[in-house]
Amino acid sequence: MSKKVVLLLVVVFLAGTFAGGSYQKVQQRKVAAALQDSPGLVAWADFTQRMNELGQRLLAKDSATVLSGGAFPMDSDRDRAEGVRQLAHMVVEGLRLEFDHADPEFPSLLVINTDTTGWGGPNVDNKYIRAKIKGGNTYRLTGNLLGVREIAIQTSLGDFHLGQIGASQTLDKSDLTMDAQGNFTLTVSPDPQEGDWLQLAEDHTILSIRVYFADWENDAEGAFYLLRIGSEGRSPEILTEEMIAQRLNTAANWIEGSLIGWNRWMKAALIADTVNETNGVRSVGGGSSTLLYGGIPFDLAPDKAMVIEVTPPAASYWSFQTYTHAWFDAGNYADRTTSINMEQAHLSPDGKVWFVLAHQDPGVPNWLDTEGRQKAIITHRWMKAEGEPELRAQVVPFSDIRDYLPGEIPQVSVEERRKQIEIRQRHVQHRFHN
Repeated sequence: MSKKVVLLLVVVFLAGTFAGGSYQKVQQRKVAAALQDSPGLVAWADFTQRMNELGQRLLAKDSATVLSGGAFPMDSDRDRAEGVRQLAHMVVEGLRLEFDHADPEFPSLLVINTDTTGWGGPNVDNKYIRAKIKGGNTYRLTGNLLGVREIAIQTSLGDFHLGQIGASQTLDKSDLTMDAQGNFTLTVSPDPQEGDWLQLAEDHTILSIRVYFADWENDAEGAFYLLRIGSEGRSPEILTEEMIAQRLNTAANWIEGSLIGWNRWMKAALIADTVNETNGVRSVGGGSSTLLYGGIPFDLAPDKAMVIEVTPPAASYWSFQTYTHAWFDAGNYADRTTSINMEQAHLSPDGKVWFVLAHQDPGVPNWLDTEGRQKAIITHRWMKAEGEPELRAQVVPFSDIRDYLPGEIPQVSVEERRKQIEIRQRHVQHRFHN
Protein backbone atom coordinates (compact mmCIF):
# COMPACT_ATOMS: atom_id res chain seq x y z
CA MET A 1 0.00 0.00 0.00
CA SER A 2 1.40 3.41 -0.97
CA LYS A 3 2.12 6.19 1.54
CA LYS A 4 -0.37 8.37 -0.34
CA VAL A 5 -3.21 5.92 0.28
CA VAL A 6 -2.30 5.53 3.96
CA LEU A 7 -2.24 9.32 4.41
CA LEU A 8 -5.63 9.61 2.71
CA LEU A 9 -7.07 7.01 5.06
CA VAL A 10 -5.79 8.88 8.13
CA VAL A 11 -7.20 12.20 6.92
CA VAL A 12 -10.63 10.73 6.19
CA PHE A 13 -10.74 8.87 9.52
CA LEU A 14 -10.02 12.10 11.40
CA ALA A 15 -12.66 13.86 9.33
CA GLY A 16 -15.14 11.18 10.29
CA THR A 17 -14.27 11.64 13.94
CA PHE A 18 -14.52 15.42 14.13
CA ALA A 19 -16.84 16.33 11.27
CA GLY A 20 -19.81 14.99 9.38
CA GLY A 21 -21.94 15.42 6.31
CA SER A 22 -21.82 14.28 2.72
CA TYR A 23 -18.17 15.32 2.16
CA GLN A 24 -17.05 12.83 4.79
CA LYS A 25 -19.05 10.01 3.21
CA VAL A 26 -17.70 10.76 -0.27
CA GLN A 27 -14.13 10.69 0.99
CA GLN A 28 -14.69 7.43 2.86
CA ARG A 29 -16.06 5.83 -0.30
CA LYS A 30 -12.96 6.98 -2.16
CA VAL A 31 -10.74 5.39 0.43
CA ALA A 32 -12.76 2.17 0.27
CA ALA A 33 -12.35 2.10 -3.51
CA ALA A 34 -8.60 2.71 -3.21
CA LEU A 35 -8.16 -0.08 -0.71
CA GLN A 36 -9.85 -2.99 -2.43
CA ASP A 37 -6.64 -4.94 -1.93
CA SER A 38 -7.05 -4.52 1.85
CA PRO A 39 -10.44 -5.88 3.00
CA GLY A 40 -9.50 -5.31 6.62
CA LEU A 41 -9.00 -1.59 6.15
CA VAL A 42 -12.10 -1.30 3.98
CA ALA A 43 -14.09 -2.96 6.76
CA TRP A 44 -12.52 -0.65 9.35
CA ALA A 45 -13.47 2.43 7.31
CA ASP A 46 -17.04 1.13 7.07
CA PHE A 47 -17.15 0.33 10.80
CA THR A 48 -15.97 3.79 11.85
CA GLN A 49 -18.43 5.41 9.44
CA ARG A 50 -21.36 3.45 10.89
CA MET A 51 -20.33 4.30 14.45
CA ASN A 52 -19.95 7.97 13.53
CA GLU A 53 -23.42 8.03 11.99
CA LEU A 54 -24.89 6.44 15.13
CA GLY A 55 -23.19 9.08 17.25
CA GLN A 56 -24.57 11.88 15.10
CA ARG A 57 -28.08 10.49 15.40
CA LEU A 58 -27.72 10.22 19.16
CA LEU A 59 -26.67 13.85 19.48
CA ALA A 60 -29.29 15.19 17.09
CA LYS A 61 -31.77 17.73 18.42
CA ASP A 62 -35.55 17.44 18.20
CA SER A 63 -35.58 18.86 14.67
CA ALA A 64 -33.85 15.70 13.47
CA THR A 65 -36.29 13.28 15.03
CA VAL A 66 -37.98 12.50 11.72
CA LEU A 67 -34.64 11.95 10.01
CA SER A 68 -33.64 9.45 12.68
CA GLY A 69 -36.74 7.37 12.02
CA GLY A 70 -37.84 7.85 15.60
CA ALA A 71 -35.26 5.35 16.75
CA PHE A 72 -33.94 7.48 19.59
CA PRO A 73 -35.86 9.58 22.14
CA MET A 74 -33.84 12.82 21.97
CA ASP A 75 -36.03 14.11 24.79
CA SER A 76 -33.26 15.79 26.74
CA ASP A 77 -29.56 16.45 27.07
CA ARG A 78 -29.43 13.60 29.56
CA ASP A 79 -30.91 11.16 27.05
CA ARG A 80 -28.37 12.22 24.44
CA ALA A 81 -25.43 12.06 26.85
CA GLU A 82 -26.47 8.65 28.14
CA GLY A 83 -27.02 7.53 24.56
CA VAL A 84 -23.42 8.33 23.66
CA ARG A 85 -22.26 6.47 26.77
CA GLN A 86 -24.43 3.54 25.75
CA LEU A 87 -22.89 3.59 22.28
CA ALA A 88 -19.40 3.55 23.82
CA HIS A 89 -20.38 0.59 26.01
CA MET A 90 -21.83 -1.29 23.05
CA VAL A 91 -18.70 -0.69 20.96
CA VAL A 92 -16.64 -2.27 23.74
CA GLU A 93 -19.05 -5.18 24.14
CA GLY A 94 -19.54 -5.83 20.43
CA LEU A 95 -15.84 -5.83 19.62
CA ARG A 96 -15.01 -8.12 22.54
CA LEU A 97 -17.69 -10.58 21.48
CA GLU A 98 -16.51 -10.72 17.87
CA PHE A 99 -12.75 -10.44 18.14
CA ASP A 100 -11.97 -12.58 21.16
CA HIS A 101 -14.99 -14.84 21.73
CA ALA A 102 -16.51 -15.58 18.33
CA ASP A 103 -15.05 -19.01 17.50
CA PRO A 104 -17.45 -21.87 18.38
CA GLU A 105 -14.72 -24.42 17.68
CA PHE A 106 -12.56 -22.94 20.45
CA PRO A 107 -15.17 -21.40 22.80
CA SER A 108 -14.15 -19.03 25.53
CA LEU A 109 -16.45 -17.95 28.34
CA LEU A 110 -16.83 -14.18 28.64
CA VAL A 111 -18.41 -12.04 31.38
CA ILE A 112 -20.82 -9.71 29.60
CA ASN A 113 -23.51 -7.16 30.45
CA THR A 114 -21.61 -5.68 33.38
CA ASP A 115 -22.16 -2.39 35.20
CA THR A 116 -20.13 -0.69 32.44
CA THR A 117 -21.35 -2.68 29.42
CA GLY A 118 -25.02 -3.19 30.25
CA TRP A 119 -27.74 -3.72 27.63
CA GLY A 120 -31.21 -5.19 27.32
CA GLY A 121 -32.41 -4.72 30.89
CA PRO A 122 -29.80 -6.78 32.75
CA ASN A 123 -30.68 -8.19 36.13
CA VAL A 124 -28.29 -6.44 38.50
CA ASP A 125 -28.33 -9.54 40.71
CA ASN A 126 -26.78 -11.55 37.88
CA LYS A 127 -23.30 -12.18 36.61
CA TYR A 128 -23.81 -12.97 32.93
CA ILE A 129 -21.37 -15.38 31.25
CA ARG A 130 -21.62 -16.59 27.67
CA ALA A 131 -19.78 -18.37 24.89
CA LYS A 132 -20.24 -18.80 21.15
CA ILE A 133 -21.25 -22.38 20.26
CA LYS A 134 -22.36 -24.28 17.15
CA GLY A 135 -25.07 -26.83 16.61
CA GLY A 136 -23.69 -30.28 15.88
CA ASN A 137 -20.74 -29.85 18.23
CA THR A 138 -20.39 -31.40 21.67
CA TYR A 139 -19.24 -29.25 24.59
CA ARG A 140 -18.28 -29.99 28.17
CA LEU A 141 -18.96 -27.40 30.86
CA THR A 142 -17.26 -27.98 34.19
CA GLY A 143 -17.28 -25.80 37.27
CA ASN A 144 -17.70 -25.32 40.96
CA LEU A 145 -20.85 -24.04 42.65
CA LEU A 146 -19.75 -24.06 46.28
CA GLY A 147 -21.50 -21.15 48.01
CA VAL A 148 -23.38 -20.14 44.84
CA ARG A 149 -27.00 -19.25 45.50
CA GLU A 150 -28.46 -20.11 42.09
CA ILE A 151 -27.54 -20.38 38.43
CA ALA A 152 -29.39 -20.58 35.11
CA ILE A 153 -27.77 -22.37 32.16
CA GLN A 154 -29.32 -22.46 28.68
CA THR A 155 -28.56 -22.26 24.98
CA SER A 156 -30.21 -19.78 22.64
CA LEU A 157 -30.65 -18.95 19.00
CA GLY A 158 -28.92 -15.60 19.42
CA ASP A 159 -29.59 -12.12 20.74
CA PHE A 160 -33.11 -10.77 21.25
CA HIS A 161 -32.28 -7.35 19.84
CA LEU A 162 -31.24 -8.94 16.54
CA GLY A 163 -34.54 -10.77 16.27
CA GLN A 164 -32.93 -14.10 17.16
CA ILE A 165 -35.53 -15.32 19.62
CA GLY A 166 -35.53 -18.85 20.94
CA ALA A 167 -33.96 -20.64 23.90
CA SER A 168 -33.60 -24.07 25.39
CA GLN A 169 -34.96 -25.17 28.72
CA THR A 170 -33.17 -23.62 31.68
CA LEU A 171 -31.05 -25.75 34.00
CA ASP A 172 -30.55 -24.45 37.51
CA LYS A 173 -28.48 -25.61 40.45
CA SER A 174 -30.93 -28.36 41.44
CA ASP A 175 -30.61 -29.92 37.96
CA LEU A 176 -26.87 -30.52 38.32
CA THR A 177 -25.07 -33.35 40.07
CA MET A 178 -22.37 -31.99 42.37
CA ASP A 179 -19.75 -33.74 44.47
CA ALA A 180 -19.00 -32.86 48.08
CA GLN A 181 -16.75 -30.00 46.99
CA GLY A 182 -19.39 -28.47 44.69
CA ASN A 183 -17.84 -29.61 41.38
CA PHE A 184 -20.07 -30.49 38.43
CA THR A 185 -19.82 -31.59 34.79
CA LEU A 186 -22.47 -30.83 32.15
CA THR A 187 -22.45 -32.06 28.55
CA VAL A 188 -24.05 -29.81 25.92
CA SER A 189 -24.67 -31.71 22.70
CA PRO A 190 -27.29 -32.64 20.09
CA ASP A 191 -27.73 -36.21 21.36
CA PRO A 192 -28.27 -37.50 24.91
CA GLN A 193 -25.17 -38.19 26.99
CA GLU A 194 -24.41 -39.99 30.22
CA GLY A 195 -24.67 -37.82 33.30
CA ASP A 196 -25.98 -34.24 33.33
CA TRP A 197 -26.92 -33.14 29.81
CA LEU A 198 -28.37 -30.10 28.03
CA GLN A 199 -29.61 -30.55 24.48
CA LEU A 200 -28.06 -28.28 21.84
CA ALA A 201 -30.37 -27.40 18.95
CA GLU A 202 -28.88 -27.25 15.47
CA ASP A 203 -29.49 -23.49 15.08
CA HIS A 204 -28.48 -22.36 18.59
CA THR A 205 -25.34 -20.20 18.75
CA ILE A 206 -24.96 -19.08 22.38
CA LEU A 207 -24.40 -20.87 25.68
CA SER A 208 -25.29 -18.59 28.59
CA ILE A 209 -24.80 -18.86 32.34
CA ARG A 210 -26.48 -16.56 34.84
CA VAL A 211 -25.03 -16.57 38.35
CA TYR A 212 -27.45 -15.15 40.94
CA PHE A 213 -26.50 -12.96 43.88
CA ALA A 214 -29.06 -12.05 46.52
CA ASP A 215 -26.83 -11.59 49.57
CA TRP A 216 -24.30 -9.19 48.07
CA GLU A 217 -21.92 -9.70 50.99
CA ASN A 218 -21.73 -13.50 51.10
CA ASP A 219 -22.99 -15.24 47.95
CA ALA A 220 -20.19 -16.87 45.94
CA GLU A 221 -19.73 -16.41 42.19
CA GLY A 222 -18.61 -19.91 41.27
CA ALA A 223 -16.11 -21.00 38.61
CA PHE A 224 -16.72 -22.29 35.07
CA TYR A 225 -14.75 -23.75 32.18
CA LEU A 226 -16.07 -24.66 28.71
CA LEU A 227 -14.43 -26.96 26.15
CA ARG A 228 -15.49 -28.27 22.76
CA ILE A 229 -14.84 -31.98 22.62
CA GLY A 230 -12.14 -32.44 20.00
CA SER A 231 -10.36 -29.11 20.51
CA GLU A 232 -8.22 -30.32 23.42
CA GLY A 233 -4.59 -29.35 22.93
CA ARG A 234 -5.25 -27.72 19.54
CA SER A 235 -5.12 -24.12 18.31
CA PRO A 236 -7.52 -22.07 16.16
CA GLU A 237 -6.62 -20.99 12.64
CA ILE A 238 -4.47 -17.93 12.06
CA LEU A 239 -6.37 -14.64 11.81
CA THR A 240 -6.79 -13.23 8.28
CA GLU A 241 -7.97 -9.90 6.87
CA GLU A 242 -11.10 -11.59 5.52
CA MET A 243 -11.89 -12.79 9.03
CA ILE A 244 -11.27 -9.30 10.40
CA ALA A 245 -13.62 -7.80 7.82
CA GLN A 246 -16.37 -10.25 8.72
CA ARG A 247 -15.97 -9.66 12.44
CA LEU A 248 -16.06 -5.88 12.08
CA ASN A 249 -19.25 -6.10 10.06
CA THR A 250 -20.86 -8.50 12.54
CA ALA A 251 -19.81 -6.29 15.46
CA ALA A 252 -21.28 -3.21 13.77
CA ASN A 253 -24.57 -5.04 13.21
CA TRP A 254 -24.63 -6.13 16.85
CA ILE A 255 -23.85 -2.63 18.19
CA GLU A 256 -26.43 -0.91 16.01
CA GLY A 257 -29.02 -3.61 16.68
CA SER A 258 -28.54 -3.29 20.43
CA LEU A 259 -28.72 0.49 20.53
CA ILE A 260 -31.74 0.82 18.23
CA GLY A 261 -33.47 -2.44 19.14
CA TRP A 262 -33.66 -1.94 22.87
CA ASN A 263 -34.63 1.71 22.49
CA ARG A 264 -37.54 0.73 20.29
CA TRP A 265 -38.44 -2.16 22.58
CA MET A 266 -38.66 0.19 25.56
CA LYS A 267 -40.83 2.64 23.62
CA ALA A 268 -43.24 -0.17 22.74
CA ALA A 269 -43.27 -1.49 26.30
CA LEU A 270 -44.07 1.93 27.74
CA ILE A 271 -46.90 2.40 25.27
CA ALA A 272 -48.38 -1.03 26.00
CA ASP A 273 -48.45 -0.60 29.80
CA THR A 274 -50.31 1.98 31.87
CA VAL A 275 -48.14 4.59 33.57
CA ASN A 276 -48.01 4.46 37.39
CA GLU A 277 -49.96 1.21 37.51
CA THR A 278 -48.86 -2.36 38.15
CA ASN A 279 -49.12 -4.92 35.38
CA GLY A 280 -49.38 -8.70 35.41
CA VAL A 281 -46.36 -10.98 35.27
CA ARG A 282 -45.44 -13.01 32.19
CA SER A 283 -42.66 -15.08 30.67
CA VAL A 284 -40.42 -13.51 28.03
CA GLY A 285 -39.24 -15.29 24.90
CA GLY A 286 -35.50 -15.79 24.97
CA GLY A 287 -35.39 -15.33 28.75
CA SER A 288 -35.06 -17.94 31.44
CA SER A 289 -37.88 -20.49 31.38
CA THR A 290 -38.04 -20.43 35.19
CA LEU A 291 -38.70 -16.68 35.43
CA LEU A 292 -41.78 -14.47 35.32
CA TYR A 293 -41.40 -10.75 34.64
CA GLY A 294 -43.55 -7.72 35.42
CA GLY A 295 -43.23 -3.97 34.94
CA ILE A 296 -44.40 -0.65 36.38
CA PRO A 297 -43.74 2.34 34.09
CA PHE A 298 -43.69 5.56 36.08
CA ASP A 299 -43.96 9.29 35.52
CA LEU A 300 -43.13 10.93 38.84
CA ALA A 301 -43.03 14.65 39.56
CA PRO A 302 -40.19 15.90 41.80
CA ASP A 303 -42.50 16.33 44.82
CA LYS A 304 -44.15 12.92 44.43
CA ALA A 305 -43.32 9.35 45.42
CA MET A 306 -44.76 5.96 44.55
CA VAL A 307 -45.65 3.54 47.31
CA ILE A 308 -45.79 -0.08 46.16
CA GLU A 309 -47.42 -2.73 48.32
CA VAL A 310 -46.37 -6.30 47.46
CA THR A 311 -47.48 -9.65 48.79
CA PRO A 312 -44.77 -11.94 47.41
CA PRO A 313 -45.50 -15.61 46.70
CA ALA A 314 -43.03 -18.27 47.72
CA ALA A 315 -40.18 -18.13 45.21
CA SER A 316 -36.54 -19.15 45.03
CA TYR A 317 -35.67 -15.60 44.00
CA TRP A 318 -37.36 -12.24 43.38
CA SER A 319 -36.30 -8.64 42.86
CA PHE A 320 -37.45 -5.13 41.93
CA GLN A 321 -35.22 -2.73 40.00
CA THR A 322 -35.38 0.41 37.86
CA TYR A 323 -34.33 0.91 34.24
CA THR A 324 -33.93 3.97 32.02
CA HIS A 325 -36.78 4.58 29.59
CA ALA A 326 -34.41 5.42 26.74
CA TRP A 327 -31.89 2.58 26.69
CA PHE A 328 -33.25 -0.14 29.03
CA ASP A 329 -30.09 0.39 31.07
CA ALA A 330 -29.85 -0.47 34.76
CA GLY A 331 -28.29 2.85 35.75
CA ASN A 332 -25.77 3.31 38.54
CA TYR A 333 -26.71 0.37 40.73
CA ALA A 334 -23.35 0.30 42.51
CA ASP A 335 -23.72 3.77 44.06
CA ARG A 336 -27.51 3.99 44.36
CA THR A 337 -30.29 1.76 45.67
CA THR A 338 -31.90 1.24 42.28
CA SER A 339 -32.62 -2.43 43.05
CA ILE A 340 -33.86 -4.51 45.97
CA ASN A 341 -34.08 -8.29 46.11
CA MET A 342 -35.52 -10.82 48.53
CA GLU A 343 -32.45 -10.75 50.80
CA GLN A 344 -32.08 -6.98 50.81
CA ALA A 345 -35.75 -6.17 51.37
CA HIS A 346 -37.34 -5.34 54.70
CA LEU A 347 -40.45 -7.50 55.21
CA SER A 348 -43.32 -6.46 57.43
CA PRO A 349 -44.60 -8.90 60.10
CA ASP A 350 -47.50 -9.86 57.82
CA GLY A 351 -45.09 -10.88 55.05
CA LYS A 352 -45.74 -7.85 52.85
CA VAL A 353 -43.05 -5.69 51.31
CA TRP A 354 -43.48 -1.92 51.01
CA PHE A 355 -41.33 -0.19 48.40
CA VAL A 356 -40.97 3.57 48.08
CA LEU A 357 -39.91 4.94 44.70
CA ALA A 358 -38.67 8.51 45.13
CA HIS A 359 -36.22 11.07 43.83
CA GLN A 360 -34.70 11.60 47.26
CA ASP A 361 -34.09 9.40 50.27
CA PRO A 362 -37.38 8.98 52.18
CA GLY A 363 -35.58 7.57 55.22
CA VAL A 364 -37.36 4.21 55.09
CA PRO A 365 -36.30 0.70 54.00
CA ASN A 366 -36.86 -0.54 50.43
CA TRP A 367 -36.13 2.80 48.77
CA LEU A 368 -35.92 2.55 44.99
CA ASP A 369 -33.87 5.54 43.85
CA THR A 370 -35.10 7.13 40.59
CA GLU A 371 -31.65 8.68 39.98
CA GLY A 372 -33.55 11.92 39.36
CA ARG A 373 -35.47 10.49 36.40
CA GLN A 374 -39.07 11.59 36.07
CA LYS A 375 -39.87 8.84 33.56
CA ALA A 376 -38.53 5.30 33.71
CA ILE A 377 -39.69 1.77 34.52
CA ILE A 378 -39.54 -0.71 37.39
CA THR A 379 -39.15 -4.37 36.47
CA HIS A 380 -39.78 -7.23 38.89
CA ARG A 381 -38.66 -10.87 38.48
CA TRP A 382 -39.93 -14.07 40.09
CA MET A 383 -38.07 -17.39 39.88
CA LYS A 384 -40.02 -20.61 40.41
CA ALA A 385 -42.82 -18.64 42.01
CA GLU A 386 -45.70 -20.55 43.57
CA GLY A 387 -48.37 -18.26 42.20
CA GLU A 388 -48.35 -14.63 41.14
CA PRO A 389 -47.46 -11.63 43.33
CA GLU A 390 -50.16 -9.27 44.55
CA LEU A 391 -49.16 -5.67 43.81
CA ARG A 392 -50.70 -2.28 44.36
CA ALA A 393 -49.07 1.06 43.52
CA GLN A 394 -50.13 4.63 44.23
CA VAL A 395 -48.52 8.02 43.69
CA VAL A 396 -48.48 10.14 46.84
CA PRO A 397 -46.96 13.44 47.99
CA PHE A 398 -43.37 12.88 49.09
CA SER A 399 -44.05 14.78 52.31
CA ASP A 400 -46.87 12.38 53.22
CA ILE A 401 -45.12 9.03 52.59
CA ARG A 402 -45.42 7.91 56.20
CA ASP A 403 -49.21 8.26 56.03
CA TYR A 404 -49.31 5.49 53.43
CA LEU A 405 -46.99 3.04 55.19
CA PRO A 406 -47.66 0.70 58.13
CA GLY A 407 -46.61 2.10 61.48
CA GLU A 408 -44.02 -0.64 62.07
CA ILE A 409 -41.87 0.45 59.10
CA PRO A 410 -38.60 1.60 60.72
CA GLN A 411 -36.60 4.74 60.08
CA VAL A 412 -33.35 4.45 58.08
CA SER A 413 -30.65 6.93 59.07
CA VAL A 414 -28.20 8.62 56.74
CA GLU A 415 -25.38 6.49 58.15
CA GLU A 416 -27.37 3.28 57.66
CA ARG A 417 -28.03 4.23 54.04
CA ARG A 418 -24.35 4.88 53.47
CA LYS A 419 -23.46 1.46 54.83
CA GLN A 420 -26.09 -0.10 52.58
CA ILE A 421 -24.59 1.58 49.53
CA GLU A 422 -21.04 0.70 50.58
CA ILE A 423 -21.97 -2.99 50.42
CA ARG A 424 -23.21 -2.44 46.88
CA GLN A 425 -20.05 -0.60 45.84
CA ARG A 426 -17.76 -3.32 47.18
CA HIS A 427 -19.77 -6.14 45.64
CA VAL A 428 -20.09 -4.65 42.14
CA GLN A 429 -16.41 -3.77 42.02
CA HIS A 430 -15.43 -7.29 43.06
CA ARG A 431 -18.00 -9.05 40.81
CA PHE A 432 -16.93 -7.31 37.62
CA HIS A 433 -13.57 -5.62 38.03
CA ASN A 434 -11.15 -7.72 40.09
